[in-house]
Amino acid sequence: MTNLENEVVNIINIAGSLTNQRSQADLIKYAKVTIPPFFGFEGASLLLRDVRNNLLFTVNEINKDSDQTDKISKKYECAEHLAPEMRNTVKVTYPNNSGISGKVFHEHEICYQNNMNKEVTF
Repeated sequence: MTNLENEVVNIINIAGSLTNQRSQADLIKYAKVTIPPFFGFEGASLLLRDVRNNLLFTVNEINKDSDQTDKISKKYECAEHLAPEMRNTVKVTYPNNSGISGKVFHEHEICYQNNMNKEVTF
């Protein structure tokens, strides 16, 4: 197989695995682990759209043993009342019209930025 063919197969495998995730938390976790090394990114996140509240959101895991847990729990919506796979997570919301995420959401275009500190909307 050529290098290009290998890349196509890898993309298909990642896309297939993303679509097979059973919950929002699993989808977000898988994207955070898989996407950065594939593209050579430092990190990645996946924001979903909350249509009812006109927000974007993600789900982050929290370490229950951490000193920061109480602060995090007060600042973000804890997911203790949700399904077991969502426990030990917090839902972090963002306005859909601010920052880089809002720009991408409204312009329907990818935003490339190698240095986030230089990005005015960050």
